[in-house]
Parts: sequence; C-alpha cells; structure tokens
Amino acid sequence: MQFHSLDTLHYVLIGLAMFALGMWLFRKDTEIENRRRLAGKAAGELRGKYGLTMIPLLLEDYSVGDYSGMATRIKDIAELLLDPKRTAVEFDEIFSRLLTIRMSDPESRTALLARIEKLRLAQEGSPTPPASS
Repeated sequence: MQFHSLDTLHYVLIGLAMFALGMWLFRKDTEIENRRRLAGKAAGELRGKYGLTMIPLLLEDYSVGDYSGMATRIKDIAELLLDPKRTAVEFDEIFSRLLTIRMSDPESRTALLARIEKLRLAQEGSPTPPASS
C-alpha cells in the first residue's frame, strides 16, 4: 500500500474550503438567531402594546427553539378559533384594548370618531356626509 502525501497547495485548498464552509454556516446561524431575536421582540410588542396573550407565547417558544411548546400553542390557538364563544370573548378583549389605544391618540381618535359617525349615519339611512380632508 502506498500513501501519497499532500503537497502544500492541497492543504491550502482544503483550508480555504473549510474556511468558506465555516463562514457560510456562521452566516446561516446568524440569520436564525436574528429571526429568533425578532420573534422575541415581536412577542414583547404584541403583549405590551396590544395586550395579546396567545401569539406572544407562540413567538417566545420559537425564539428559544421550543418546538414542542410551539406545537402546543398552535393547538391552543386552533381550539380557541374553533370555539365560537371563546373566539368572541378573545376578539372582544382585543377590540377593547385596541380601542383604548386608538382613543388615547388625538389623530387616531378623530379618525375613529369620524368613521363611527359615518357608520351611524349609514345605519340610520341618512345620506353619508362628504369625506373630510
């Protein structure tokens, strides 16, 4: 049996290939970490700003790589959406929180009240007032 020794060029090429592979894997890992960070940040925004509960839990499970927890959260959300009474309660709570948020901003409040007035007039069968500019 005869062994062939690798010359310096082969070692350099193998080293460059390993370096390129390592850099590619490092970039892929960084992309995954960035997605997970973003999911964690989104979970905080949805919970803190909008008061949501179920979706932030799902995003937090993803952000830490808890895939079995994610599966449980997806099942919980599906069960919620399949139960009309629970869905109505959940959406009423979300609507109330969003309404509170919109009413706290003067511009949003003005736009929302204008929409409500337009809907009220349409409900009464009155002609719709011209849109304000």
